[in-house]
Amino acid sequence: MSETGRRPLIVRFFNGLWNVVVWGYRLVIIGMLMLSLTLLWLTWGGKGAATIENNVALVIAPSGELVEQMDQDPAQQFAEQFNGLPPSQTVLRDLIEALDLARDDARITTAVVKLDQLDGAGLAQLEEFNAAIARFRASGKTVHAYAPSYAQAPYFVAAQADDISVDPLGGVDLEGLSSYQNYFKDALDKLGVKVNVFRVGEYKSAVEPFLRNDMSEEAKTANLEWLGDLWTRYGTVTGNARQLPANAIDSYVRALPDAMEQANGDSAQLALINKLVTHVETLADFRKRIAQKVGMDEE
Repeated sequence: MSETGRRPLIVRFFNGLWNVVVWGYRLVIIGMLMLSLTLLWLTWGGKGAATIENNVALVIAPSGELVEQMDQDPAQQFAEQFNGLPPSQTVLRDLIEALDLARDDARITTAVVKLDQLDGAGLAQLEEFNAAIARFRASGKTVHAYAPSYAQAPYFVAAQADDISVDPLGGVDLEGLSSYQNYFKDALDKLGVKVNVFRVGEYKSAVEPFLRNDMSEEAKTANLEWLGDLWTRYGTVTGNARQLPANAIDSYVRALPDAMEQANGDSAQLALINKLVTHVETLADFRKRIAQKVGMDEE
């Protein structure tokens, strides 16, 4: 075959190869798009409406930070759901709406508030959550709280339940409230940075980080005032819910080091002795106890 006869054959070969590459690329893109749509449908639209039988428990299990409105990247939300991870944010209104709807639903006889994944929330948000729990209980239904161990924010919610369970290896970790501030005067002096500040009054501490290396006495006094008010509110609400004296929570925190030594380091039993919890039990035992009231399905 002549040289001129080979060229069209080579051109046709590479044209065909290029077409295979192009169509292969298109098929990969289409496949990825179809896979994404399928995953979206399975995640959000493929489950259908939940079937609620008679005498069931509503499980409230907030996770991450309690927020008024989601401010996450949608891609992060999808990744968390796809990988089976608990959400890093929970919308407060969703919890309140669930409790309020269940309050008037005769099929739901009790609620389980599972608090082991709740990482953080403001006191005002927790009070709204507590009010929804109170409305649920006022309808004649019971609320059970469980966590392996309770930090300060989750326990504020758990205290509103009819009974509180904690794992034998857990406890109630209350430590009071505090405020921390970074100070930069030495660093600014070393860097040669001069800060010009105009301040009037003794309790103007917002600019202190630029002028001092520690907290002024005036700032300490102001912080003790507002933190004391919040801590008093925490102790009063929690004490009333657990039918304890108004100063019981504060006394528990102040006596904790000596009390832990007397309890041989068993913080779960210490919480039980101080009536902060009503049951010391594993999650399996907790589920069995609740199943005696509402039964247990195959899962």
